[in-house]
Amino acid sequence: MGEWRAFFLTSYICPYCGKKLDACTQADGKDHGPEEGDVSLCINCAGIMVFIDRFTVRQATDKEQRKALEDKSVQRARQIIERMREQRRKRHGNQHP
Repeated sequence: MGEWRAFFLTSYICPYCGKKLDACTQADGKDHGPEEGDVSLCINCAGIMVFIDRFTVRQATDKEQRKALEDKSVQRARQIIERMREQRRKRHGNQHP
């Protein structure tokens, strides 16, 4: 697996859970921030989003979700997010999704 690099962005909102997000991680080794069409996952709910431009996301279509879920990096990231969610639930009860 390649190096993951974080990019801090203007805030945007997850269209699935409403979480305010202000960064993304480039998991494909690219040395730039997000571009139109790039896939992103919500760190809170693991919802699959697609960048419309550098600062705006939308829900992925069913076809985009299926394609993203075939990607090993996306699969691994979703597993990590789910483990983080489980840890939050254990620490804080059902207050956190």
